[in-house]
Amino acid sequence: MVIVLAHAFIRPEAVDNVAAAARIQAHTSRTEPGCLQYEVLQTLDQPTRIATTERYRSRDAFDAHMAAPHTHAFLAVVGAAVTAAPVIESFEVSEP
Repeated sequence: MVIVLAHAFIRPEAVDNVAAAARIQAHTSRTEPGCLQYEVLQTLDQPTRIATTERYRSRDAFDAHMAAPHTHAFLAVVGAAVTAAPVIESFEVSEP
């Protein structure tokens, strides 16, 4: 299993647009084969910080997600709205 934690700081005037795009991204990603979870988070004390938590059945499923056109479109929206480069961390979970 692969777990992904990502976050970005968004310009205040772009938060609503990115949040809407993130909801669409989450909905679409959840329909992908191998996607087990995709949640969008917005911090309560810092609404310009948007994060995602994601779980994929395998590395191949995660790689397919990253190659999907909807993911490229979402990352373009985020890339145009951030104050610094997004942080995306992926972790392989070892099975017992």
